Amino acid sequence: MNRHDRRAAASKVRRTKLDRVTAVHEAGHAVARVLTADAMGFSAEEAVICIKMGATAEPHGVSADDRTYLVSAARTDGPRFSAEIDQHANPEHPERLEQTLAAAKQAGADIHAWLEANSLFTVFASVAEAKFLGVPSLDVWLSPGSEDDRSTLDLNARLAGLDDDATKVLKTRTLARAAELVERPDVWRAVLAVADNLPTRGRIEGAEIARIVAEAIAEPIGG
Repeated sequence: MNRHDRRAAASKVRRTKLDRVTAVHEAGHAVARVLTADAMGFSAEEAVICIKMGATAEPHGVSADDRTYLVSAARTDGPRFSAEIDQHANPEHPERLEQTLAAAKQAGADIHAWLEANSLFTVFASVAEAKFLGVPSLDVWLSPGSEDDRSTLDLNARLAGLDDDATKVLKTRTLARAAELVERPDVWRAVLAVADNLPTRGRIEGAEIARIVAEAIAEPIGG
């Protein structure tokens, strides 16, 4: 094997591992969305719209084990708000998040239940990736690859009215809950099953994800 062949082989190995890390991360988001569907007011099929693989190729740092260079190459799409809160969104300006939350609060919507569920499926991807890599969950959560997830959690906490101290408590509690949940054999089986079914490029629909998770999960979790 010449130098070119060795480089090509090494690149393929790195690409394969990157694809797998990305797949497990996105599968974590999706599985947690299905598990929290009831708390969000959706069916399992509605909890995830789709996972898109190869969506972008923006540099995103290195993996938590310092072995794999990460790019933002996938995205899991699903409802941002619970069904109860989403009723108060302005259809002409859905981007006005503060307005939506303010209207929902005034109507007595359960903001706490939404924040707890949303926080879980936001952090769960990092916890699943950490289990796959064999590193501490906090290492992945604080890595550049999880920057978008951290920003999402911070924004949601602010929208819900939490101050900095309360947000820190929320993060710690949710990471601990996710770490406990990912150790359930059926939940981990669901994460790997979804990851196994993700295409290298393209998308998988939410209904298919819900079916895969349902076959693996023994029982739902609370909101």
